[in-house]
Amino acid sequence: MFVENQTTEFKREFTDNTRKTVIAFANTDGGRLIIGVEDDGTPCGVDDPDGTMQKLTSAIRDSIKPDVTLFTACSFLTVEGKTLVSLDIQRGTSRPYYLAGKGIRPEGVYIRQGTSTVPASETAILGMIRETSGDCYENARSLNQLLTFEKASVFLRRGDLNSGMLKSVRLALSVKMGPIPIWVFSYRNSARIQQKLQYLKAAPKMCSGTG
Repeated sequence: MFVENQTTEFKREFTDNTRKTVIAFANTDGGRLIIGVEDDGTPCGVDDPDGTMQKLTSAIRDSIKPDVTLFTACSFLTVEGKTLVSLDIQRGTSRPYYLAGKGIRPEGVYIRQGTSTVPASETAILGMIRETSGDCYENARSLNQLLTFEKASVFLRRGDLNSGMLKSVRLALSVKMGPIPIWVFSYRNSARIQQKLQYLKAAPKMCSGTG
């Protein structure tokens, strides 16, 4: 009989919530997810081991960002004549990991607390960002993922950048570690871009997609 703890989680079958557990392990200290086990640790097996593994690996690949597949390993276990699907998850190096459809917000980022998978607080999320990206704004990710190139183009045109330069601008990252978001550009050797930095810093509404 198995026992759940901070690094071990049981699932009777694969569900969408299984993704949250994978994220929580990758964001915390890693762990093992075993599908085909009751909550009390009794093996019940899975009816379609191959199909279950396929669903699990596809969900990890398609629904979790950044890519966490390199930190996972899926295998079959046979216990008491029952076939189980086991997934080992390492602590990732690009935390925070999150549900692609939710973004880097508490409803998309999960961690482990004891035997439970819980939403991460904004403080915990910012801590993970600082830990993996440092305090360098250029390398950090934003809690606000509602960013659009359309709004960026409108704003940049207000700063008198021509269309040719706009095509050379790459929106790399935005971080809101304080009251002012920082935008990073990849236009090579452009003194004009550098001159617009102060103008860009004065637009905190940019990240929210408003005028």
